[in-house]
Amino acid sequence: MRSILKWTIISITLLLTLHSCARFEIGPKWQVGGLLPILQTSFVLQDIVKSSFLKSDASVNLEIQYSDTVFDFNLDDYFVLPDTTVTVTNQGPFIPIAIAPGQSWVAETNRSQFSIDNMELTEMRVESGRISFFIESTILAPMNITYSIPSARKDGDSLVFKAQIPAASSTQNSSIVGSIDLSDYIMDLRGQQKDDYNTIYYTIDIQLDPSSVGYTITSSDVITSRTTYSKIVPNFVKGNFLQQVQAEEGDLNDFDLFQNFGTGEFDIESLDLDFEIRNSLGVDIRARLKELTAVGPNGDEIKLEGSIIGQNINLDRATVFGTEDPPVYTQRKTFAINTDNSNIDELLELKPIGLKYKVELEINPLGLVSNGNDFIYKGTGIEMSLNARLPMSLRANQLMFTDTSELSITDSLPDPNVLKINGGELILQARNEFPFSLRPQLYILDESNAVIDSLLSIGNIPAQGEVGLNEFSSYAVLRFPFGKETSTRIYDATSIKVDVFIDGPEAPFYGTVKSNDSLSMVLSADFLYDFAKDAN
Repeated sequence: MRSILKWTIISITLLLTLHSCARFEIGPKWQVGGLLPILQTSFVLQDIVKSSFLKSDASVNLEIQYSDTVFDFNLDDYFVLPDTTVTVTNQGPFIPIAIAPGQSWVAETNRSQFSIDNMELTEMRVESGRISFFIESTILAPMNITYSIPSARKDGDSLVFKAQIPAASSTQNSSIVGSIDLSDYIMDLRGQQKDDYNTIYYTIDIQLDPSSVGYTITSSDVITSRTTYSKIVPNFVKGNFLQQVQAEEGDLNDFDLFQNFGTGEFDIESLDLDFEIRNSLGVDIRARLKELTAVGPNGDEIKLEGSIIGQNINLDRATVFGTEDPPVYTQRKTFAINTDNSNIDELLELKPIGLKYKVELEINPLGLVSNGNDFIYKGTGIEMSLNARLPMSLRANQLMFTDTSELSITDSLPDPNVLKINGGELILQARNEFPFSLRPQLYILDESNAVIDSLLSIGNIPAQGEVGLNEFSSYAVLRFPFGKETSTRIYDATSIKVDVFIDGPEAPFYGTVKSNDSLSMVLSADFLYDFAKDAN
């Protein structure tokens, strides 16, 4: 035997963060009545805008705080001395000569120059690196070699490498290897006459070992020395940095602020965006923001327009100052971008998912004016950044956010003998503390998340203070009626998607969102069932 019974059952939790499983009283004097709510849902703006950029100020008003570097030029990334190898071959004379024990056969001075683009360095302080030696001899007597770099000093002493080369045999050359750690060496790169740059000069002295007997050097006697400077990383360099232009373009794709928003528009009340330049190098610079473009979720773009685009921004060189490490006083300059001098509000109202930029940096735009006193310390450089502060004070026009929650009607049926749902309504009870009116729409989804039906509400959720007991919140009951055909789809549904449309306030007013503003809701189902009674 079958009968039609009306059952009021389940509260289906939708939308965002689950806070409690206790019974829920949605207003101070408003009991849920005959419905049986078993779950409560409540969310704040931070649940929708799941962004690391959303912060709370001292007055608990929400605001977007964003900062990102768009250009970074520093010693760590752009300046490491290239590995350099110098090979010197000393061959005996065509006419043999006799040398006595302890007598020098070779005593000469050589130079090696580092290949460094756009820099004429005269001084370098080494943080790490090595100089390695490989020496090979065909001489049939032991020889002593002294390799020195007078212009490389540490603790007041020049760099010196001494070694003995064993006597070769008639069938086998002799060789030695060695290396010196260059850490903490200060290197004068002006060459022997102090008029060069990027240059190391060194001396080689080769003599017959004093414990040996006399030896005659012939043209078949050869000593080859190979010197390699490797992995040299300076922590300070000084000299002339040639005039040059560095161009950079790229994307900032970490915008997650609007990922849960769909259609609709909004108008912001104010926006502070700074283009900041910081110069920690001992060079004069000139910077230009060539382009800044917001990229919307559909690929549409809006370019920043205003006086900042293409403008030359000059910044003096940093100075050596204080006892910090490094001892540098950084020069800074900030250019404010706002709605008075640009269309920055249009870029934000696009709900961007990314930014594209082009910047230029000119080093020593006036040429070599420092008389060789340009400098760089490791860990310093030139940075350009964008810093934004956007209070969440706005007007909305059908601005939509969306969320999806799992749903299982069959698990919540009051009796295993229920055969099917024949109609009814979903009842949404809501408390709204936001300064906007809200209109929810429900979508029934199948297991592949495809929409199989939709439910429209009768009425909106008023903005805070419009309906309720105080100015801080409003209360509403919305009903979503449905018929027998929709009942079947709800019965088979696996999830519900909720679109909430935001509107207001009316111009000229703006709604300011606080960090504790929330929307609390209970969604209950009032269904008609086919119910089969137990035969007993």
